[in-house]
Amino acid sequence: MSNGKKSLLEELLTATNGDSKEAKDLLDFIEDLASDIQKKSIKRNKEVNKIDSCKKKRVIKRTYYLREELISLLNKAEDKLKQIKESNKDFPKKRVTKSRIVNLALELLLSDFANKGEESFLFKRLFFKNVEKD
Repeated sequence: MSNGKKSLLEELLTATNGDSKEAKDLLDFIEDLASDIQKKSIKRNKEVNKIDSCKKKRVIKRTYYLREELISLLNKAEDKLKQIKESNKDFPKKRVTKSRIVNLALELLLSDFANKGEESFLFKRLFFKNVEKD
């Protein structure tokens, strides 16, 4: 430690092993590892607070679980949309990404729920298994 005081970890290591080289090496390794983790965490937090260039809104990175067949369909949709875009140069120069597709799908689904409530597709599919798809 640079301030002259021993850290709790340093006190624990030196209490059982004295001021051994092994204890010092272990302490140095742990402190270096902690420093690296902290640097990566700061870098990751900077990446998470990106701005969506299309809508100029803050984007937050989250993890959600999707069924395997949905990921496959999402990949196919992204590929097909990219093919369509590339075949017609008159389309606006907007990026086609899975994140944009998922964001648009969620906007539609949540807007429908906000407007229709219990009559929405989301509500019916969540609570009633055999609902006809509109």
